[in-house]
Amino acid sequence: MKIIFLDLDKTLINADYKLTVPENQFRLVVKKLLRKNICVGLCSDSAIITLREWSCHLGLTGPIIAERGAVIWDPVQQTENILNISGTAWFRSLREFFINTIIQNFPGATLIIGDATKFIKDKYLNPALTNEVFVINGFRVASFSFFACRPNEDWSALEPHPELLKRASMIVKKIIIAQNKKKEDLFWDENSKYGILIVHEKTTEKWRGVSVVLNRFV
Repeated sequence: MKIIFLDLDKTLINADYKLTVPENQFRLVVKKLLRKNICVGLCSDSAIITLREWSCHLGLTGPIIAERGAVIWDPVQQTENILNISGTAWFRSLREFFINTIIQNFPGATLIIGDATKFIKDKYLNPALTNEVFVINGFRVASFSFFACRPNEDWSALEPHPELLKRASMIVKKIIIAQNKKKEDLFWDENSKYGILIVHEKTTEKWRGVSVVLNRFV
Protein backbone atom coordinates (compact mmCIF):
# COMPACT_ATOMS: atom_id res chain seq x y z
CA MET A 1 0.00 0.00 0.00
CA LYS A 2 1.28 3.45 -0.93
CA ILE A 3 0.07 6.70 0.65
CA ILE A 4 -0.22 10.25 -0.65
CA PHE A 5 -0.60 12.95 2.01
CA LEU A 6 -2.24 16.29 1.22
CA ASP A 7 -2.13 19.48 3.25
CA LEU A 8 -5.52 21.06 3.92
CA ASP A 9 -5.44 24.77 4.78
CA LYS A 10 -4.33 27.07 1.93
CA THR A 11 -3.69 23.98 -0.20
CA LEU A 12 -6.74 21.78 -0.63
CA ILE A 13 -9.06 24.50 0.73
CA ASN A 14 -8.78 28.29 0.70
CA ALA A 15 -9.29 30.87 3.47
CA ASP A 16 -13.08 30.63 2.94
CA TYR A 17 -13.01 26.85 3.50
CA LYS A 18 -13.78 26.17 -0.17
CA LEU A 19 -12.05 23.49 -2.23
CA THR A 20 -9.33 24.83 -4.51
CA VAL A 21 -9.99 22.07 -7.05
CA PRO A 22 -13.21 20.83 -8.70
CA GLU A 23 -14.69 18.29 -6.27
CA ASN A 24 -15.91 15.79 -8.89
CA GLN A 25 -12.52 15.81 -10.57
CA PHE A 26 -10.76 15.34 -7.24
CA ARG A 27 -12.96 12.39 -6.27
CA LEU A 28 -12.29 10.75 -9.64
CA VAL A 29 -8.51 11.01 -9.12
CA VAL A 30 -8.83 9.53 -5.60
CA LYS A 31 -10.78 6.54 -6.97
CA LYS A 32 -8.19 5.97 -9.71
CA LEU A 33 -5.41 6.01 -7.13
CA LEU A 34 -7.25 3.49 -4.95
CA ARG A 35 -7.49 1.09 -7.89
CA LYS A 36 -3.70 1.30 -8.05
CA ASN A 37 -3.46 0.49 -4.32
CA ILE A 38 -2.60 4.09 -3.42
CA CYS A 39 -4.65 5.74 -0.69
CA VAL A 40 -4.89 9.47 0.08
CA GLY A 41 -4.72 10.96 3.57
CA LEU A 42 -4.57 14.43 5.12
CA CYS A 43 -1.63 15.98 6.95
CA SER A 44 -2.33 19.31 8.61
CA ASP A 45 -2.03 21.53 11.69
CA SER A 46 -5.78 21.18 12.26
CA ALA A 47 -7.46 18.95 14.85
CA ILE A 48 -8.53 15.39 14.02
CA ILE A 49 -12.24 16.27 14.07
CA THR A 50 -11.81 18.84 11.28
CA LEU A 51 -9.65 16.56 9.15
CA ARG A 52 -11.94 13.56 9.59
CA GLU A 53 -14.89 15.65 8.42
CA TRP A 54 -13.04 16.66 5.26
CA SER A 55 -11.70 13.15 4.75
CA CYS A 56 -15.21 11.65 4.92
CA HIS A 57 -16.63 14.37 2.70
CA LEU A 58 -14.03 13.72 -0.01
CA GLY A 59 -14.03 9.93 0.26
CA LEU A 60 -10.43 9.64 1.45
CA THR A 61 -9.35 6.33 2.99
CA GLY A 62 -5.80 7.03 4.15
CA PRO A 63 -4.44 7.80 7.65
CA ILE A 64 -4.70 11.34 9.01
CA ILE A 65 -1.86 13.29 10.57
CA ALA A 66 -3.15 16.15 12.71
CA GLU A 67 -1.94 18.94 14.97
CA ARG A 68 1.37 19.41 13.16
CA GLY A 69 2.33 15.75 13.40
CA ALA A 70 1.37 15.22 17.05
CA VAL A 71 -1.75 13.09 16.48
CA ILE A 72 -2.50 10.23 14.09
CA TRP A 73 -5.86 8.80 13.06
CA ASP A 74 -5.83 5.13 12.12
CA PRO A 75 -8.74 4.57 9.68
CA VAL A 76 -8.54 0.79 10.02
CA GLN A 77 -8.63 0.61 13.82
CA GLN A 78 -10.68 3.84 14.08
CA THR A 79 -8.33 5.10 16.79
CA GLU A 80 -6.66 8.38 17.63
CA ASN A 81 -3.02 8.17 18.77
CA ILE A 82 -1.08 10.98 20.47
CA LEU A 83 2.60 10.48 19.67
CA ASN A 84 4.05 12.38 22.63
CA ILE A 85 1.46 12.41 25.41
CA SER A 86 3.85 13.48 28.18
CA GLY A 87 5.22 16.37 26.13
CA THR A 88 1.86 17.79 25.04
CA ALA A 89 -0.55 17.01 27.92
CA TRP A 90 0.03 20.48 29.38
CA PHE A 91 -1.97 22.05 26.54
CA ARG A 92 -5.18 20.84 28.18
CA SER A 93 -4.44 22.77 31.36
CA LEU A 94 -3.44 25.76 29.21
CA ARG A 95 -6.90 25.70 27.65
CA GLU A 96 -8.56 25.45 31.07
CA PHE A 97 -6.53 28.33 32.53
CA PHE A 98 -7.18 30.41 29.41
CA ILE A 99 -10.95 29.93 29.62
CA ASN A 100 -11.02 30.88 33.31
CA THR A 101 -8.83 33.95 32.73
CA ILE A 102 -10.92 35.14 29.79
CA ILE A 103 -14.08 34.86 31.89
CA GLN A 104 -12.45 37.02 34.57
CA ASN A 105 -10.89 39.61 32.26
CA PHE A 106 -13.59 39.87 29.59
CA PRO A 107 -16.88 39.55 31.53
CA GLY A 108 -18.98 40.73 28.57
CA ALA A 109 -17.39 38.45 26.00
CA THR A 110 -18.99 35.44 24.34
CA LEU A 111 -17.09 32.16 24.78
CA ILE A 112 -17.68 29.27 22.42
CA ILE A 113 -15.84 25.99 23.04
CA GLY A 114 -15.89 23.08 20.60
CA ASP A 115 -15.16 22.63 16.92
CA ALA A 116 -13.89 26.17 16.36
CA THR A 117 -13.16 25.74 12.66
CA LYS A 118 -16.67 24.47 11.91
CA PHE A 119 -18.23 27.32 13.87
CA ILE A 120 -16.27 29.93 11.91
CA LYS A 121 -16.80 28.14 8.60
CA ASP A 122 -20.58 27.82 9.07
CA LYS A 123 -20.85 31.56 9.94
CA TYR A 124 -23.16 30.74 12.83
CA LEU A 125 -24.59 33.98 14.25
CA ASN A 126 -27.34 34.75 16.72
CA PRO A 127 -28.46 37.83 18.70
CA ALA A 128 -26.84 36.49 21.87
CA LEU A 129 -23.35 37.13 20.52
CA THR A 130 -21.48 40.15 21.88
CA ASN A 131 -18.90 42.35 20.17
CA GLU A 132 -16.08 40.27 21.66
CA VAL A 133 -16.21 36.60 20.71
CA PHE A 134 -13.71 33.89 21.60
CA VAL A 135 -14.06 30.61 19.71
CA ILE A 136 -11.83 28.06 21.45
CA ASN A 137 -10.99 24.72 19.90
CA GLY A 138 -12.01 22.16 22.50
CA PHE A 139 -11.01 19.15 20.41
CA ARG A 140 -7.27 19.71 20.20
CA VAL A 141 -5.44 17.14 22.34
CA ALA A 142 -1.80 18.09 21.74
CA SER A 143 -1.93 21.81 20.91
CA PHE A 144 -3.99 24.95 21.58
CA SER A 145 -5.89 27.44 19.45
CA PHE A 146 -8.61 30.07 19.53
CA PHE A 147 -10.22 32.67 17.27
CA ALA A 148 -10.77 36.23 18.46
CA CYS A 149 -13.58 37.79 16.45
CA ARG A 150 -16.70 39.98 16.36
CA PRO A 151 -19.87 40.19 14.24
CA ASN A 152 -19.40 42.32 11.13
CA GLU A 153 -21.51 45.43 10.52
CA ASP A 154 -24.45 43.67 8.89
CA TRP A 155 -24.24 40.61 11.20
CA SER A 156 -23.77 38.26 8.26
CA ALA A 157 -20.55 36.69 9.55
CA LEU A 158 -17.84 36.86 12.18
CA GLU A 159 -14.76 38.88 11.31
CA PRO A 160 -11.28 38.87 12.93
CA HIS A 161 -10.79 41.18 15.90
CA PRO A 162 -7.03 41.98 15.82
CA GLU A 163 -6.94 44.01 19.04
CA LEU A 164 -8.83 41.33 20.96
CA LEU A 165 -6.44 38.71 19.58
CA LYS A 166 -3.45 40.75 20.74
CA ARG A 167 -4.80 41.16 24.27
CA ALA A 168 -5.81 37.51 24.60
CA SER A 169 -2.47 36.32 23.23
CA MET A 170 -0.73 38.26 26.00
CA ILE A 171 -2.81 36.24 28.47
CA VAL A 172 -1.63 33.01 26.83
CA LYS A 173 1.99 34.16 27.16
CA LYS A 174 1.54 34.76 30.89
CA ILE A 175 -0.06 31.33 31.36
CA ILE A 176 2.72 29.47 29.56
CA ILE A 177 5.34 31.31 31.63
CA ALA A 178 3.50 30.22 34.78
CA GLN A 179 3.72 26.66 33.44
CA ASN A 180 7.50 27.00 33.07
CA LYS A 181 7.35 27.26 29.30
CA LYS A 182 8.90 29.85 26.99
CA LYS A 183 7.30 31.25 23.86
CA GLU A 184 10.64 30.80 22.07
CA ASP A 185 10.46 27.05 22.68
CA LEU A 186 7.04 26.77 21.05
CA PHE A 187 5.65 27.00 17.53
CA TRP A 188 3.64 30.21 17.95
CA ASP A 189 1.37 31.18 15.04
CA GLU A 190 -0.45 34.44 15.80
CA ASN A 191 -2.30 35.63 12.70
CA SER A 192 -4.23 38.91 12.97
CA LYS A 193 -5.52 38.56 9.39
CA TYR A 194 -7.54 35.49 10.40
CA GLY A 195 -7.88 36.41 14.08
CA ILE A 196 -6.34 33.17 15.30
CA LEU A 197 -3.59 31.98 17.63
CA ILE A 198 -2.25 28.43 17.32
CA VAL A 199 0.39 27.04 19.68
CA HIS A 200 2.28 23.76 19.21
CA GLU A 201 5.33 22.20 20.79
CA LYS A 202 8.34 22.68 18.49
CA THR A 203 9.06 18.97 18.84
CA THR A 204 5.81 18.16 17.01
CA GLU A 205 6.53 18.29 13.29
CA LYS A 206 4.64 16.85 10.36
CA TRP A 207 7.54 14.74 9.15
CA ARG A 208 7.61 12.89 12.48
CA GLY A 209 3.98 11.93 12.06
CA VAL A 210 4.59 10.87 8.47
CA SER A 211 7.50 8.67 9.60
CA VAL A 212 5.33 6.91 12.17
CA VAL A 213 2.56 6.32 9.65
CA LEU A 214 4.95 4.92 7.05
CA ASN A 215 6.36 2.47 9.59
CA ARG A 216 2.88 1.29 10.56
CA PHE A 217 1.02 1.20 7.27
CA VAL A 218 3.53 0.79 4.43
